[in-house]
Amino acid sequence: MSGAQVVGYAVDYSHPEVNRGSVADTTSNARQTLQSVADKVPSDWRTQMDDGFSLVEDDGLFSSADANYVAVSQTGINTAPAVLDKGDISEPQVVLGEGEPAIFTVWDPTNTGTFGIQTSEWDRQLPGTSLSEATVVIEQVGPSNEGINGPVELELNKSSGSTFLDPDTLQYATYTLPAGHYKVTPRVDGETGTSYMIRVGDASSFISPDLPTLDGQLSQQSQQVQEYLDNGVFTRVTTTTNANGSFSFDIADENLKTVGVYAFKVPESSVPSGVDPSTLNYQNFSAMCEQVNLRSSFYSPTEVERVQVPQNPNSSVELTMVEARSPDFCGRYGEVNEQFEVWLSNLQNGSFGDLPSAMQQLLNETSDERLDELHGQMQNLSDSNEQLRDRYRAILENRTGIENPQVNVNISGLDNAEQRERIESLQQAITELQGSIEAQDPVADIDEDGLFNGGATFTRPLDPDQVMVTAHFANGTTAPVPAEYLSFDQSPNFGLETTETRVSVEDYPIGNAPGVELRYDVATETDLGSANTRASNPAFGGETPSLASTRFSTLEPGPDEIVTMELTPEDPAVFNDLQNVTIHAPDATELQTTLDGKTAQFATNGSGYYHIRATWTNTENTEFSQTYRLKATDTDQPDVARVMAVSGPTGRHLAVGGGLERGSLELSEGDQDIDITAVTPTGDVPSQVHVYLSGLSVAPDHTVSLSVVEGPTEEALNESVGVVVHTGTLAENALLYRGDGEVLRMPGSNGYGQVTETNSGTSITTETDDDGTLTVQVNNDPGFLDRFTHWLAGITPNISLGSITGLLPLTVTPTEGVFAGLLVPLVGRRRGDLR
Repeated sequence: MSGAQVVGYAVDYSHPEVNRGSVADTTSNARQTLQSVADKVPSDWRTQMDDGFSLVEDDGLFSSADANYVAVSQTGINTAPAVLDKGDISEPQVVLGEGEPAIFTVWDPTNTGTFGIQTSEWDRQLPGTSLSEATVVIEQVGPSNEGINGPVELELNKSSGSTFLDPDTLQYATYTLPAGHYKVTPRVDGETGTSYMIRVGDASSFISPDLPTLDGQLSQQSQQVQEYLDNGVFTRVTTTTNANGSFSFDIADENLKTVGVYAFKVPESSVPSGVDPSTLNYQNFSAMCEQVNLRSSFYSPTEVERVQVPQNPNSSVELTMVEARSPDFCGRYGEVNEQFEVWLSNLQNGSFGDLPSAMQQLLNETSDERLDELHGQMQNLSDSNEQLRDRYRAILENRTGIENPQVNVNISGLDNAEQRERIESLQQAITELQGSIEAQDPVADIDEDGLFNGGATFTRPLDPDQVMVTAHFANGTTAPVPAEYLSFDQSPNFGLETTETRVSVEDYPIGNAPGVELRYDVATETDLGSANTRASNPAFGGETPSLASTRFSTLEPGPDEIVTMELTPEDPAVFNDLQNVTIHAPDATELQTTLDGKTAQFATNGSGYYHIRATWTNTENTEFSQTYRLKATDTDQPDVARVMAVSGPTGRHLAVGGGLERGSLELSEGDQDIDITAVTPTGDVPSQVHVYLSGLSVAPDHTVSLSVVEGPTEEALNESVGVVVHTGTLAENALLYRGDGEVLRMPGSNGYGQVTETNSGTSITTETDDDGTLTVQVNNDPGFLDRFTHWLAGITPNISLGSITGLLPLTVTPTEGVFAGLLVPLVGRRRGDLR
């Protein structure tokens, strides 16, 4: 795009408000400073959501309201004919999808029915009684909490269909809102009721000292930008794109290290004669609009891009511009918000396989013979399972650009890069699919002769071609376990028709290695499973310097960003400093690193996967290694707090990033209970934490417990924190709970959270309790009793999971005829069909 004005705000690392001592902490502070002034989310929305906001909990807005309120959702009203069930609106939303009609109903919370009993099915779903006549007032809210668009007023002009057993109807209105933040308020007989805010879809941001609110005053962000300019935190530089859309800045001051860059352009066809379009910024463009009554669109970026100075010569900054259209734009900032938080949507729907631990040995350092053997075992798994094969094909197509690539090939005829591409794609596919085959009785032992013996039992009949076992050694190498060391023993599973298979590794020599981790991956036609075991070598004699956590400055860097990693040992007394950190870029070139004790630093060079192998020694100078894999995005993204489970021969620990200090990981036998602690700096609790489980072989039925704590003493929080748990693709019949039996819909959303499925994994979005703790339960292989319990919990939200389990023996004893009656709602209910 030619003729666009490009503006950069460079942060001075020497300024006392920015400098934090170390390069990593100063860089992180500079990034956060830029993000704070580019953030256009209304502070009222943040305040609302940061205060443990809820709608229908015991202390929720609707439950405690003493004035009429509006409930909003995008599912729950079925306009098709129904006999027993007409819909469910008991789980209103505050975050809605863009481009879909929203349903608005109005309620009187003071009318609780006759003697506290509601006779209407609709009125039993939310606090109070639904109203048939009311007005819903919707006003779009700008970055400084000012009204910028609207208000829109809706009358309750639609009725739900009644049912045979319940003739009552529900009056409602529907309206499709564009992306943005909105305040919703009811008005009944001229009196307004309870107001609160909702968010619709994704909406762009840019840094500027001259963004006015609706009343002409400067926004809070703009005032902060001007203050930073005045006191020297920021230095502003400008230029204009050339005919090819390119631009460059010459920043000579060596203290200016991080620069936030955005652009602005008005189409030349919309600019009056005599005005140079390249001189227009938001403020003078808005003023010109009002002076000449001009109605025009303009271009702004989807986000502010950050770049480090000096810039890597092999990378560039790319700004993606979007057109904000508004026939009533003049003097109003509302339409700028239309592309805000696109990055957050990408993060929410990102690939689960983006952040797994890498295979311990870089594939381009592996012999052809071992590559063939490793690929052969993976190929056997792919041939055994159609879902795995389809996912492998999709990943390979995305990586290579080849449409519908052949997946069953002999890689010995391919060059090393193609071999590596296929093996990494297979590994990613295996990682992304959550198994439903349970692994039992994992055993691992190494005798005094350095021979490994162990195994695991899988609850399915398995052939040798359906099993892959790989050994990961402490020095960073990986090897497939040859078939001569494997044995398979099938036996009936507790007298049932199914058969279980014991996969054993017998007398596998590991030499004088300090220890080894064995991973078992299995695949049948319909199911997948995995297990991890590890053991220490008694002949080794030395101490194993395990890791407690690894802190990264970011777990999702940009294409040209300085990344710092710091190892925290379990026992510092047996841990020597880092000896080497080898980093390979996406094109397999080795990057330069800087070591300092337990810390390493490098700069990314383009987008894609970076393989990091850290090597350290114990006090006897024996080497140990751990491999990590980070994915650099093609543009800088606002950082978020993340914890990533990492597995290796020295044990399992957490890698943390996005401002977190450290973390801890504890697992029960069989990996059924996963306890994660994320430690935040004092006074800097993130609004959301992302949890990645790809580094673990979790059991099909497992529980994730998260505690977000604060400061060096790990104090419990007094607030809730948003959480997104990223796991593999779950089975269609998987069951999910939050806390003590609070049902999560799979997929879908309700008052307890949202479950989103993609080809590459499943994300569970919810929040902690007020003390920063959260429990999520996943059952990926449920039986009938599990499914019935889950269904019952879903229709009786006030009964805990423990209570339901205790009642089940009484519930499941009726005759078959009664059972059929009970199951009608389960198989016949249709929700969310809005026509």
